Amino acid sequence: MKFVIAETRSSTWHYHLRELADGEEPKYSGLPEGTKALCGNDNLGWDTRSPLDAWGRKSHIPERWCPECERKYRELHPV
Repeated sequence: MKFVIAETRSSTWHYHLRELADGEEPKYSGLPEGTKALCGNDNLGWDTRSPLDAWGRKSHIPERWCPECERKYRELHPV
């Protein structure tokens, strides 16, 4: 399974995780309406170029990282 960090259409810097389908490449210029995050959110706008290890990092901008996406990802990939 391959995952990517995606941003919502309506909330700047609000991030979710989504699973890429087999052979699917990230869509940096926009996702089809209804594309779902691990948590079920279907308001994703586009994939980011941020690596997965950047998940949860805080900087000078007010990022928000979906806790439900993180929980579901950890279930699939225990540390």
